[in-house]
Amino acid sequence: MSKNDSPPRNKACAYCGIAGPFTKEHVFPNWLYNIHPEQNLGFNPKAMRFIKGAPKIGDVCEKCNNEYLSKLDEYAKNFFTLLGLDEHYSPEIPVLINYDYDLLLRWILKICHNASRASAGAVPTLLNNCIPYILYAKNKTRNVYLFVEIISDYNLTEGDKKIVPENIKNLEKLPSQMWRVGNIFASPKTQYVAKFLSMNAYYFYLLLFSDATTTMERESLIWTIKHQIPDMKLLSSRRKQLMTSASKSTLLDRYRYQAISVASYWREYQNSQ
Repeated sequence: MSKNDSPPRNKACAYCGIAGPFTKEHVFPNWLYNIHPEQNLGFNPKAMRFIKGAPKIGDVCEKCNNEYLSKLDEYAKNFFTLLGLDEHYSPEIPVLINYDYDLLLRWILKICHNASRASAGAVPTLLNNCIPYILYAKNKTRNVYLFVEIISDYNLTEGDKKIVPENIKNLEKLPSQMWRVGNIFASPKTQYVAKFLSMNAYYFYLLLFSDATTTMERESLIWTIKHQIPDMKLLSSRRKQLMTSASKSTLLDRYRYQAISVASYWREYQNSQ
């Protein structure tokens, strides 16, 4: 986390609203790039192109970054170290997840909030309302649901090996190694926020509902998502563990539609190298 140079006048911290001093906050924590430096290439929706380098934002004050948000990153580092961020899974392999619900949820909310500010879109009001909870574990919204899915490695066929890049042609399986954050649905609504966060094989699905939504509306949306992602499991705020198993879904299932949407930009990036 490095200090930002001379922030513009009237700039306010995205979390507490004070006028600095500011730091550079990583959308994904820097410790992840120390483990996987190859992940520092991604599609930037604001620039509409692939960009090398860890995405950062410069609107977080020193106090929020170093006193509050860094503690959430430290929890996430310990969480994924114990869980095994680089583990490989096949369908139905049992997995025990030990978690602190509030710390995990606050970290995922932080990533989603940072990513929203780094992208072309505005931060949803429902996410902004979570700032006191992200920083201080206060005023948690009542209508929040957090699910997890563990996807499996993809078995490469002989046909696949004819078209994949040279560096993976000798692999038997395509590992689930990708970090992404985005909307579950293409058109976000004001009544709810539906986000996903992928950390290699671990996919988290975050649902935030406004108080104006009814129980039936919430259950209907959850059913719709569950129909698309049948192996996702609810992380309960009342528990510390979840015994689950790896899904039959693979990286290709989860990334196919986004890959198609950014294919032309990827070709532009390759041609520029």
